[in-house]
Amino acid sequence: MCIPLRKMQVQQTRDAQTPAPGIAAQAMGVLYVDSRFASRDISGVSQDILHAIATEAASLIENARLVQAEEEARRYQQELTIAASIQQRLMQVKIPEVPFAKIRPRNLQCKEIGGDFYDAVNTKDGLAVVLADVSGKGVSAALMASTLQGMIYSHLTAGMSLLDVVTAVNRFFSEKMGGEKYATLLLVRLRRDGELEYVNCGHVPPLLVCAGEVIRPTHGNVPVGLLADATFESSTCQMKSGDRFILVTDGVTEAENAMGDFFDDSRLEAAASKSPTLEGIFSAVTEFCAGNPLSDDCTVVELCYSSPEE
Repeated sequence: MCIPLRKMQVQQTRDAQTPAPGIAAQAMGVLYVDSRFASRDISGVSQDILHAIATEAASLIENARLVQAEEEARRYQQELTIAASIQQRLMQVKIPEVPFAKIRPRNLQCKEIGGDFYDAVNTKDGLAVVLADVSGKGVSAALMASTLQGMIYSHLTAGMSLLDVVTAVNRFFSEKMGGEKYATLLLVRLRRDGELEYVNCGHVPPLLVCAGEVIRPTHGNVPVGLLADATFESSTCQMKSGDRFILVTDGVTEAENAMGDFFDDSRLEAAASKSPTLEGIFSAVTEFCAGNPLSDDCTVVELCYSSPEE
């Protein structure tokens, strides 16, 4: 004899939860009873007892499922708290002061914790800036971002070249993660004379704003962490006093409005050319999204050059 174990359907009333009339209960299992010795015919009383046992068993199973779901939700919230704490530390960057440049960073977080981070280091060869975006969300992305930031910072302070830094970071993460996690990053070094060297590893192309004109350097490489034997190249440009070099994550260009349209590169370039500060970019993103929540972190770092001779 098979008796289905049915999940009780309830409706919320002002006083209590009561069974919902007219709603078919969802089957969640079967109580199977068999015996070679018992008669094939089961009395009505026996059937009532078996149905009562089945109802109680279904209730116990459902309660256990709810307890498990509650525990998973609690653990998830704990992970979010840990990830948020890590990301907040990543964003607490002490900006170095140099006479030939100013750095203005800003981060706008989405609901989920991502792997965005930036950093700035004053080296003997110039002012270095990095903006990175680790794949994925949550604790794993935050931990990888923390490790990545620490490696880049230590390599830069040790006097390594930009290409050596990227190569070392790529080899480490490729061997440790096996290609399961990767990061896009943009590593920049601005010298006192205005020469800017940068290495773009799969990141959103930067914006070079010169007298209101926006130039998008297209030079790029593969993200770090995908190929252990990947080779990287850098590129250079000459900045003049008043020029701005803007680094952004894809959370900016991929910000969506209610219609599902992306903010995209054209709007980013228009906002950068119209506004003398990065606040104009965030204002344009906010106006475009019109209350639609962000699906990814928006991080922008602006590097402004001023000739020390002026």
